[in-house]
Order: sequence, then C-alpha cells, then structure tokens
Amino acid sequence: MPRIWLKRSPRPPTITKHHQVREELEAQLSRFRELLGKSPTHVDGHQHVHVLPGVCQVFAEALQEYGVRFTRLPAERGVGSCAWLEAPARAFACTVERDARAAIGPFSRHGLRWTDAFVGLSTCGRHMSAHRVLGSLARALEDIPAGHALTAELMAHPGYPSVPPAGGCGEGPDAFSCSWERLHELHVLTAPTLRAWLAQNGVQLCAIDDLDSKRPGEGVPL
Repeated sequence: MPRIWLKRSPRPPTITKHHQVREELEAQLSRFRELLGKSPTHVDGHQHVHVLPGVCQVFAEALQEYGVRFTRLPAERGVGSCAWLEAPARAFACTVERDARAAIGPFSRHGLRWTDAFVGLSTCGRHMSAHRVLGSLARALEDIPAGHALTAELMAHPGYPSVPPAGGCGEGPDAFSCSWERLHELHVLTAPTLRAWLAQNGVQLCAIDDLDSKRPGEGVPL
C-alpha cells in the first residue's frame, strides 16, 4: 500500500512541508491507480506518520479526493501500562496513541473510516506472544456489551529477515527488517495456540475488503 517516507518529529510540519506531503501523497496515489487501475482500499503512513499534527489534515484531504475510505487509527488502549516495553518504545507508543486520538477529527470530517480497535504497538517484534496479543485484544473489548460485534486491526510485520542490499522500506533494509523479530512474529501468528483461541472466542479473521462491503455503522465480526 502507499506509504509516506517521513520521519516522525515532535514539532508539527511547516506549511512548506505540508505542500511536500501533499505532493508525495498524490504522486503515490496516482501511481497506484496507474498500476492497478483503481484506488487502494486503505492507506496509512510508515511509523504512523499519517496521524502527526498537521499531516493528518493533508492526508485526510488527499484520501477523500482519491476515494480512499479506510485508514489506520493506531490508538491502542492501555499501551502506556505495558511494562514489558522498554522506556523509549513505550514513549513512542504513547505519542502515537495521543496523535491518533487527535487525528479523529480531521479523519472523520473527510469521511475516513477505521476499525473499532487497534492492537500492535505493544506486541511488535520480540514483544509479540500469543498471551500478549490476546491480552491486548481483551483490553480492546473492555466495556463492549456482550453480543456486540466490533472490528480490530492487529498490526504485525511477519516475514523473513532481509539480506542486504535487498529488502527494507525505500532506503534499503533497516535493523528491524534484518532481524529475527519478523520471523518470530510469523511463528507466533501461525501457531495453533493463537488460532485455536481466536476460533474458541468467535473471532473471525477478515481483510479490509470485508469491511469495505459494510455500510458505516453496520457491525461486522472482529
């Protein structure tokens, strides 16, 4: 899917950078249409840059113009209390979560949709385990009435370590792309333990296309 290759910054982008973000977004969306003959079903940004203050408004405007209906809202409940995360990772997760909640307004005004819940900031790489994935899903389900259907996105990066110079994102493989952590995620996500629990609890795996077939407000399984 299209992504914006910008680094997260604690300061909002300047007006000049807003213009650059818009140009980059339009170039990627246009290229996607050229290659596939249609707009993508959903778009988000690398390291959640699409929810940064200032960027989220430009992002939402561009997606609306190109008819993109879905994005990611990386607001994970309780991520600040996940003691297994190192301090820098926890601080980053909390910043992303805060920015995501602030982006709800611009996203909503431009007709974007997202899943009811999000999981993944606390279960990335070596931190992923079936127990933690299930725990994060349980937090997302808190206060949800019994029998009420909702959707949740599990962010993951399963795969095999890159072998330089191939792989990576835009500028070649980074440390995470080359690490064993991607293979670890693959093993956790395909393990019988996790799949069995999901089935036992009535969790139905789906894709964005399944959500796109539903009207706003119409419930679909998790």
